[in-house]
Formats: sequence, structure tokens, C-alpha cells
Amino acid sequence: MNIHQHRIREARQITAVIALVCAVGFTAAVVPAVEQAITTVLLGAGGLALTVLIGRVVICRLRERWEDRADALAAEAWRAQHAPHLLATTQDRGAV
Repeated sequence: MNIHQHRIREARQITAVIALVCAVGFTAAVVPAVEQAITTVLLGAGGLALTVLIGRVVICRLRERWEDRADALAAEAWRAQHAPHLLATTQDRGAV
């Protein structure tokens, strides 16, 4: 596909989207039930998108906490095996 064909295709897609918006607007102006249905669908889609976004953020934060906890446990196990002198508590260090 050369550039000229790509531009024609892109122009047709843009024109189709604009025509669809105009047709929906005209239909909604003539038939109020269409406007109400479109509003309901758009609000539902927006609510669903917001719910998914919040869910993804929460899951991401939980996953980070789980990974940090697993890293801390692995570091503690490594220190216990390879460097037990680093496991001394602050009370033990004050006594030294």
C-alpha cells in the first residue's frame, strides 16, 4: 500500500466517523429515546472503564507489596544463612 492509498483510506475512515456522529446526533434530536439509550451506554462504558482502571491500579500496588515482602523474606533468609552477624538486633548492638 503506497502513501496515496493510505491517505485515501484514512480520509474515508475519518469521514465515516464524522458521518456516524452526525447521524447519531440527528437521530437523537428526532427520537429522544435514542439520546437516552446512547447516554446510558456511554455512562455505562465510562463507569466500566473507571472500574477497570481502579482495579488495575489496586492489583498493581498489591503485587508490588507482595514482591517487596517476598524480597524481604528472601533477604532475611540469605542473611541468616550467609551473614548471621548482620541479624543482630539493635539491643544487641547497643550492648557491644
